[in-house]
Formats: sequence, C-alpha cells, structure tokens
Amino acid sequence: MRKLKYATAIMLLSVMVCGCQKQAETVSIYDRGLELIHDMVELVDSDVYSQLIGVNTLQDIVDKIKEVDYKTPKSVYRVTLSDDLVSAIMTSEEQDTYGMKEMSPELKEIFQQKLFQSIPVQANGRFGATELAVVGSYTVNQTFSSKEIKTNQYYVYVFDQGFPIIVDFTVGEDHSVNANGHFIMTNDFDDTVEGIKTLMNLPGVLECNIEKVNK
Repeated sequence: MRKLKYATAIMLLSVMVCGCQKQAETVSIYDRGLELIHDMVELVDSDVYSQLIGVNTLQDIVDKIKEVDYKTPKSVYRVTLSDDLVSAIMTSEEQDTYGMKEMSPELKEIFQQKLFQSIPVQANGRFGATELAVVGSYTVNQTFSSKEIKTNQYYVYVFDQGFPIIVDFTVGEDHSVNANGHFIMTNDFDDTVEGIKTLMNLPGVLECNIEKVNK
C-alpha cells in the first residue's frame, strides 16, 4: 500500500511539473520582460531591501521610480544586433586591433554574450556614478526555457513618466534563456526607432534592427 501511495504521489508530481512547464512555455518574451519589471519595482518598493543595501545616497532617484506606475508600457521595442557582435565592434576588414580573429570559438562566444549584456550598463555610464549604483542595485535576473526566441535580443519598455527599462535576453543551450532587467536613468530621448538607438548609445559600427512590438 505504501509503495502504491509513493507511486501515486510521483505520478501526480510528474503531471504538475509537466503542467508548469507547458504553462511557462506559453508566456511570451514580451510578458517575460514585464515579469522582470514587476520584480524590479517590488525591489524598489521594499524598505527592507533599501536598508540592506544602504540606499540613503540613492534615495532621490529611488523616490522618482516609486512615483510611477510601471504596469503598462506606452511603447515596446525589440532590438537585435549583428550576429557577430564581437567582430563588428572590435575588428574591421583592414585590421584586427585586439587579435579577435585568433580567439577560439568557445572564448569568442563567451565574450559575445558578455559584450551583449554590457550594452545596457554602458548606456547608463553616461549619466553618472549614482545612476550606475541604482541600476546595479535594482537589476533583476531570470532564467527560463523558451522555443520562441532564437537569437539574443533586447526589449525596451517605454513608460509615460518613468525611466525606460531594457531587458536583455541571451539564448543558451537547450532553449534556455537568461534575462536581465535594467532601468535606464534618463527621460531625455524620443519614443521612436531613432530615439531608442540613441537611448541605448549603440556604437555606430553595429548593424542593428529596431522594431516596435505590439502585445
């Protein structure tokens, strides 16, 4: 009887796990980004977290974030970059300044992922050390499985009053996706394709595609 109970419990657990996986698969990349934004705002609203990280010196900026409703974006953009991001930035046909052409495929892939994920951080580098501290303190990460996304890409969420948020999605093995959400600490940009390119401070040598996304 005990073995039967264990077998039944295992079967029920298997059904629950399969159900959760199926449900997770139906969540769109657009909504994954909104989930991260929800978590970021929860962190901002948490007095306990603020005390833990000593947010006093950042309080003015944090208060500005708290004033805004980040539930519904005004606009969302998808940004994809050159497939060979490393070569596009670090080399040219005439010269290979950093010796990238000698890099092993494995190391180049690691470098490519890190370079891709650094773009939102570099975008904030223009606005000062305090702003960078805010971004670092309230960046949120999530890993999930999805067959929807095939290449690395950014989703840029624009709000009526609040700071824009960039979520980078990095594709790994076996349909795994790593996502990071970043506040971008400025409102001084246009809600257009060209405005998003300026907001992200993308190097001019990069080939990029920016398109508006509808939910």
